[in-house]
Amino acid sequence: MGDGLGYASALREVRGMATDNARKLERLDSTLEDVKRILRDQALQMGKNEARHEREREADLAAFRKMLAEDAAARKKAREEAEADYKNIRKELGRLTNNFGEVIECELGAGLVDKFRRFGFRFWDNPVRRYAIMDKNDRPIAEIDWLLRNKDSLMVVEVKARLSTDDVDTHIERMEKLRRYADTPGSLDNWRGKRLYGAVAGAVVEKEVKKYALGKGLFVIEPSGESVRITKPPSPPHEW
Repeated sequence: MGDGLGYASALREVRGMATDNARKLERLDSTLEDVKRILRDQALQMGKNEARHEREREADLAAFRKMLAEDAAARKKAREEAEADYKNIRKELGRLTNNFGEVIECELGAGLVDKFRRFGFRFWDNPVRRYAIMDKNDRPIAEIDWLLRNKDSLMVVEVKARLSTDDVDTHIERMEKLRRYADTPGSLDNWRGKRLYGAVAGAVVEKEVKKYALGKGLFVIEPSGESVRITKPPSPPHEW
């Protein structure tokens, strides 16, 4: 009898423990479901966030590409405008330079016939400006800024904005070339037998350049107040 009661008690205890364990398992299952739900919600939210971030990145990249394209277009336009401005400036500078050269030639060439009289030259009153010399085949030999003439002599004048020693040397070579052509039958026949003299002129003539030109037997023409001054070489002018 006592054993039967003890068995029943033990059985009830076991059943109670089983019930408690079942309840604990239910609570655990419930907790696991909650965890799973939370994880699913977090995963879903992460997916939404990732998708939003991806869209934002794509939008940022698109905006960046657009900015680069606009910048490239703006740079291209600015470069084209700068090139066009540069060409216009060069064209305008060329025009101004030509005009400046014209003014210098006219200013320094004015009154040369009268001024050379004090050195014993009696040139005709119609000096020629920008006289083009051609050979017998109409090929250019030289261009003379100012040419003063009479029946015996020719004065070949080269004009520069700023005279240099290189300009002096170039003019001497020009004089030698003209002499050779004048002595060649069939070329510059109206120059044959005439004395050739040379002069260089400049709106700016530095002392050393002036001394160099005079030492080569050339006359030097330079501004002097509102007129021009001609300086004769210290030794007799070189005759070509």
